[in-house]
Order: sequence, then structure tokens, then C-alpha cells
Amino acid sequence: MTLAGTQTYDGTTSASAGELTVTNAVAATRRLAGTGTLASKNAGPEALTSANGALTGLSVSNANYTVIGGSGTVTVTPLAVTLAGTQTYNGTTNASAGGLTVTMPSPATTSASAAPYAGIEERRAGSARLGTRPDCLSVINANYTVIGAAAP
Repeated sequence: MTLAGTQTYDGTTSASAGELTVTNAVAATRRLAGTGTLASKNAGPEALTSANGALTGLSVSNANYTVIGGSGTVTVTPLAVTLAGTQTYNGTTNASAGGLTVTMPSPATTSASAAPYAGIEERRAGSARLGTRPDCLSVINANYTVIGAAAP
């Protein structure tokens, strides 16, 4: 049995059966159950681990399939975070990272920090959106991405 899946970074090595698909199934009826264990909690492609030759924490209800000798990969995508801050009007479109805070959806498992500077879309006092150029707005942790920013 070969499995594949995608999930958003959550700081754990768990991959629920609902996030996984059997990619080499012949029969339409198969039910995967349990929670698999990933090799790492980090964003990127992560292998499902096995113990004694079987995929850890998973089972299948169709007798024609087994998790013994199985393999799989889960693509863990970065968790989107929001950057916000306040600064005194200075006539430029630059915002220093020191004035920005990172807001993470629950559950947040680690902190992230802003890049050295970010671009503000407008040169005026009042509320303004941060620019979305990936070279000037990012989070220094590959497990996170900035909402609205293009991927580097």
C-alpha cells in the first residue's frame, strides 16, 4: 500500500487517516484508519514512518490491503500567519521588522520573526497594507508563510 497526503504545519508528527489517500488501490472499497507518524514535524515532504515493516499507527479495513510493507509521503505546507504593526509616519514605504508582530492561528507551537523590513503599499498616515513582495516580506521559519505573500 502506498499513501500520499497533504496537511498544514501544526507542530506535530501526526497525519490522520482522513488526510491520506491510497495511491495504488485497485478496489474502490478500502477504509484507512488511525493516525500515521511522520519522520519530521517540519514543512516539506515528510515520509510516513514504519515499525516492524508496517506503517505506524495506521490500519486498513479491506482484507486485500495491508499496511505491512507500505510507504507514503505527506506534504506538510507552511502555516499562514499575519504580520501587523504600528509606526510613525515617515514619508517612506518601509516598515522595520522590529515594529511588526506575528499573529498565528491556534494552536501556535513556536514563534516566528519578520524579515529585516517590509514594504507598505501606500505612503500616507493611517491604515495601510503591507506589500506582498516575497523579497521584502517573509517569516524567518520555513514552517510558516505570511498571509498574502507569494512563496519565495
